[in-house]
Amino acid sequence: MLYPERIYQEFEGDNATWWNFDPRVEWLMGYLTSHRSQKVLVICAKAATALQLEQVLREREGIRAAVFHEGMSIIEREPRCRLVCRRRHRRTGTAVLRNRF
Repeated sequence: MLYPERIYQEFEGDNATWWNFDPRVEWLMGYLTSHRSQKVLVICAKAATALQLEQVLREREGIRAAVFHEGMSIIEREPRCRLVCRRRHRRTGTAVLRNRF
């Protein structure tokens, strides 16, 4: 099953805690932790997935991520995009989470 979070969210709603049992989340946290000095782009199928991943990464690992999704206006999205593209932390990289829009 490629998108278990979709099925879980259908039954539990957008506040579902699918990330507690999805092994891809643990893998992603490990990858981001070991590549902290690099920027990483993560593309999600749904905006809710990107938003939930951002929260999990921030709360569990202290990883800061910029989130872009189709629910954002161009006014919200554009300044964030420019900031993420320009900013580069030497000690802490930036994870960019977005869904396909």
